[in-house]
Formats: sequence, C-alpha cells, structure tokens
Amino acid sequence: MIKTLADGGYIEFDHRGRELLNSYRPGVEKPRYREVDYYKLTDKGIELRNASAATKMPRTKANQIIVSLLKRVEEANAMDFAYRIPTVIVYGSYVRSETFLSDVDIAVELEGKWDSDGERDRREKEGSNLHSPADVHFPTLQTN
Repeated sequence: MIKTLADGGYIEFDHRGRELLNSYRPGVEKPRYREVDYYKLTDKGIELRNASAATKMPRTKANQIIVSLLKRVEEANAMDFAYRIPTVIVYGSYVRSETFLSDVDIAVELEGKWDSDGERDRREKEGSNLHSPADVHFPTLQTN
C-alpha cells in the first residue's frame, strides 16, 4: 500500500525518516517506526485526504435547513421541555459564504427551565428512563 501511494505521488519519504530507517540495526535495538513519520503527504496526497464522496448542496438548500431548524427551535422552546435552546450558532462553510456545502455545522446551547436545584433534580429524575447520561441533557417533554 505504501509503495502504491508513493509511486502514485501521494506520499514521499522524508529525509529524517530515511536516516532513522537506515540507521536501524535489527536485533540490536528496538524499531522506532511508531515514534517517527517515515513519509509525508505531498500536495496530491493532501488533496486526496481532503476529498469527499459526499455530494454538495447548494446554499439555498442550506438556507432552508437553517430556517427549518430555527422554526423547530422556536416550537421546542414553546413546549414544556425541561430545557430550552437560547442560542443556535452556525459555523463552518456556511459562514464562509461558500456556494456549495457538504453539511451545515451548528451548535446549540441548552439551558434548564428550572428555578432551583430541587426543580432540576425533579425534572431529571422524571426523565430517569433515559438510556445514557447524554440523554439527560436532551429536552424531554414534561407531562405534569
């Protein structure tokens, strides 16, 4: 595999790696292959590393996704969930104003809808049928 990548111009052996490889004495010392890079990516290798099989969407589709998300956030915040979403941040290729995007990167802030630690504990206990600690932080519909 390494030979194929090197022959294809995707990687090249670096000088330091060659020196260390040439100075290695089998049976006398431990191999150092885990501690050093024997090769580095070429520009062609970097292009391959950054390649994606994902199809890109036009910016208009990304706009629709964000509008739909913000509408859903507004609806969720109006419901009796244990948490609200006060902040939505869009970042990545969308903010760089790229014409075509692979995805829409978002981050959300969750804020508890409780006035005291006791209220928080009660709400989280009511959600005790959740399956992982991360689920506790997912807005859960409160029925009482």
